[in-house]
Amino acid sequence: MSFNLRYGNEKDFDRLLQLDSLVYPIEWQVTKSFVLTAWKKNPYIYRVLEYKDKIYGFIAFFPLDDASFEQFIKKEIQETDLCHLIIPYGENKSVNIYVANIIVDKKHPLRKKFAKALINEISIELQRIESHGSFVKEICAVAITSNGKRVLNKSNLLYINHYSNDTDTFLYRGTTF
Repeated sequence: MSFNLRYGNEKDFDRLLQLDSLVYPIEWQVTKSFVLTAWKKNPYIYRVLEYKDKIYGFIAFFPLDDASFEQFIKKEIQETDLCHLIIPYGENKSVNIYVANIIVDKKHPLRKKFAKALINEISIELQRIESHGSFVKEICAVAITSNGKRVLNKSNLLYINHYSNDTDTFLYRGTTF
């Protein structure tokens, strides 16, 4: 089995949104405008998994400055506003990473292998970010599915609390994944 992990681009966005809609409830889905705005601010935020020339999964890494990161964690900023707050990577720049999505096509028979590859890709991408000259200060993620919670419980991120007192969402944060 051979698949490819690469940075996402504009041609991929319809498929990413399709996968997003298969996994997340409507209140957590984003628009094409959101994806395009975020990507234009930093073209290294989407990692896609291709198999036989079709995308079956992706991860979204949203780099934020300290203030935006903390405001998001406190839910003073909605996820739908984060596209305007994405920052580029750069020499000697400190960033905080919100791991916004870890999605695989749940119907594909290789979904578990795809998921494992994407989860392994998180640590690799964090190293890549630092190779761009940026320092990853902190990482956070919000689990809204049982699979998301399972993955984050196995990571080095610490469960903090329910996200914004919503008993169906779980906030994790830390300095390593």
